[in-house]
Amino acid sequence: MLFQGVYTALVTPFKNGRIDWKAFETLLENQIAGKVAGVVPVGTTGESPTLSDSEKLELFRRAKKYAGDRCLIVAEDLPEFLFRNSIFLNIIYFFNIFRTQSFVGVLKFF
Repeated sequence: MLFQGVYTALVTPFKNGRIDWKAFETLLENQIAGKVAGVVPVGTTGESPTLSDSEKLELFRRAKKYAGDRCLIVAEDLPEFLFRNSIFLNIIYFFNIFRTQSFVGVLKFF
């Protein structure tokens, strides 16, 4: 796949120590209104080490649900999952995350 256009790394907004889902949808809507080709939740904005795996997947899931086909949702955070515990566990973990993200409908980026 050839990437064209602008892809924005989205920040993850927090309120009272939790993800602020309303603010996340607003950020996403602003990017879509700006005609970006895609967005990268849990990208290189610095907060990914503070998020649990389930929170990361929920960010991908909600981004895809909210954006629909209006822009691509890119799962850039996958490579960090490969460096956990043992190689065997990493492979199992990677494929579980990969399968979940495929089900959610986000584009995997390596």
